[in-house]
Amino acid sequence: MALGYEGVIEIGTHFALGTGSSVPRARVRLESGSGYGGRIKTPVNEIGIGAPHNYDWSQHDGSLNFEVSQDFLTTELKTWLFDRQLAKAIVLSSRGDNVQSYQKCYWNSISLSASEGAAVDGSLGFVGLEQDTYTWGDKYIANKKGAGLLCPLDAGMPPPLNKGWENKNPVPFWNTKVYVKPAGGSSTKYNFTTWSLDYSQEIVKFFGCTRTSVGVDPGAQEPLFIAAGPMSVIFTGSFILDFDTTPTGYFGDNLDELIVHVGSETLTMKRLEVTSESDDVQSGESLVPLTVEYAAYEIAA
Repeated sequence: MALGYEGVIEIGTHFALGTGSSVPRARVRLESGSGYGGRIKTPVNEIGIGAPHNYDWSQHDGSLNFEVSQDFLTTELKTWLFDRQLAKAIVLSSRGDNVQSYQKCYWNSISLSASEGAAVDGSLGFVGLEQDTYTWGDKYIANKKGAGLLCPLDAGMPPPLNKGWENKNPVPFWNTKVYVKPAGGSSTKYNFTTWSLDYSQEIVKFFGCTRTSVGVDPGAQEPLFIAAGPMSVIFTGSFILDFDTTPTGYFGDNLDELIVHVGSETLTMKRLEVTSESDDVQSGESLVPLTVEYAAYEIAA
C-alpha cells in the first residue's frame, strides 16, 4: 500500500500537483443480436447466457484533477488550447514504482476555477489511444516507508517528492483577478469572489476495415483518424457590485473581452455573449453577489 502523496501526474514534460485521477480501461464488447440455438435448461453449457461476441479497440478515456502551478498552466495547459489536435503523453504513478503510461492523449475538457480559501483548481479530461505501459509497482512490504519525508515543495528538495525538480507551489485564489470589457466600454477589474473557466471539445475516433491478409486475424485495430470538434468556452463567476463602476449592475448581453489573470498568466476571451444572470437572496451571514455566465466565441493569447 502507499499514501496519496506518493502519487505523481505528468503531462507532456511537466509534473502536475495531482489530487486524483480516473483512467479506467474499458474493453469494448461487440455483441451479436442473432439467435444462436441456446437452451433454457440443462445441459449447462448450452443454456442461452449472454450473446456471441468479439472485442473492439479498448478505450482509455480518463480525467485528472490537480492544483494549478504557474509553469504547468503556462507550458502545458495554455499551449494545448491553441493546438487542439496535439497529442501529449500522460504518465501516472499511484504508488512507488507504479507506471501508467499513455503516449497519445487528446484533451476533451480543461477546467480552471478559484474560490475563497483554496488554490486554483484544475481538471483535465482526455482521450487516450492506448495504454503503452502498466507496471503495478512495489508490494507493501517493500514500500511501507513511503516516498520520503514531507517538506515544502519550494525548498529545493530532490526527487521523488519534488520529482524532476519541476513541481511548484500552487497558485492561490487571491493571486487571480478578472477584467471585464463590456461592448463599447473600457476594461475594468471587478471584485469576483469565485470564477470558473470551462473549455471543451469533442474528440472523435474514426475506425476502418483494415484487414490486409487473407486467413490472418489482425486483431482489434487502432483508429484510422482522430478529429476534434468545435470548442466551447464558458466563463462563470460571482462578483460584488461596486456602484462607482457598475451603476446598472450587470455587464450587458455582449462583452468585447474578458481576461482572467492566474498569477502571471492570462486567459483571454473575446466576443462573449451572456447565457444567464442572477441576483439571488442569500442567508443572513452571506455576501450578496451577482452571478453571470458567458459563452465566448474567440480566445486570444
